[in-house]
Amino acid sequence: MIQTEIYNNGPVEVAYQVYDDFYHYKSGVYYHVYGDKPSGHAVKIIGWGTENKVDYWLVANSWSTTFGENGFFKIRRGTNECEIEENVVAGLPKSSGNIIGGFIAFLALIFYYMF
Repeated sequence: MIQTEIYNNGPVEVAYQVYDDFYHYKSGVYYHVYGDKPSGHAVKIIGWGTENKVDYWLVANSWSTTFGENGFFKIRRGTNECEIEENVVAGLPKSSGNIIGGFIAFLALIFYYMF
């Protein structure tokens, strides 16, 4: 479903749990190995692929191009790694007339990570 949305309409916004080991990510497909869960973070999934037989999401981060692979990272796909597949938000086309629904989803996502 996430892939279909990206394919048809472009990137989606997601919120996920950031564990201590994520701060040391350099390249490859990330999956949580060790450390506490200090915070949540919001990013943009822009695509997907498979590397060394491991499915992944291609994600644009906001921590500058010095993080990961020039500001991007890959995270294991299909396993809800770090809850990344739970909190997905996609935009609604203007023609739908349902801007409020998208805004409510956005607020719900913020509320989820504040409390």
